[in-house]
Amino acid sequence: MIVDKQGDIDRIKLKVELMPEAGRPDIEPLLKDQLRLKTNLGYRIEFYDYGSLPRYDVKAKRFKDLRKKG
Repeated sequence: MIVDKQGDIDRIKLKVELMPEAGRPDIEPLLKDQLRLKTNLGYRIEFYDYGSLPRYDVKAKRFKDLRKKG
């Protein structure tokens, strides 16, 4: 998950790996709806092939806040 800012608007990008049997057209609207219902926030979702995102052996920082503080 990456949060950045464009003008006055915070943007959230969520990187998602799809299992081979999951179809992107089927899951994208469901995922966006559930995220909006649970968090009341809008998300941009990027889909990747299963196993293509990096894996870490130790606890990794999976949330990146790229908004400037101040």
